[in-house]
Amino acid sequence: MIEYISAEIAGELSKKYPFAPDYYLAEIPQGWLISTITMLRRLDNHLKESEIDGFKLTNLKEKFGHGAFSASFLDDTIIKIMDEWAEDTYKTCCMCGKTATKYTQAWIRPYCSSCYENTEKFER
Repeated sequence: MIEYISAEIAGELSKKYPFAPDYYLAEIPQGWLISTITMLRRLDNHLKESEIDGFKLTNLKEKFGHGAFSASFLDDTIIKIMDEWAEDTYKTCCMCGKTATKYTQAWIRPYCSSCYENTEKFER
């Protein structure tokens, strides 16, 4: 069974990065935590450097085996940051954060070999 970022961690991240609501962060698989923190940090730096006010992630989730998002505002840098995050999540085990080598078919998710072996047969 896949675990998601805990409500406690999601809340702490949302306090640090108020443009990312905790209820969206809590829908991100635990294995993608490092990638997600990196993405939030990069977005925060860009928003501050560009003096962009009012930016919000309006959706953040797992979809078709990678991270998916929508936002209240997009510019080329935000799109680049978010696309790189989505690409990184597709290459990262959703359970443990190691490099993904296998993908389930029933519900498309990336797994390392070890976590894949521990998935339920119906997920494959």
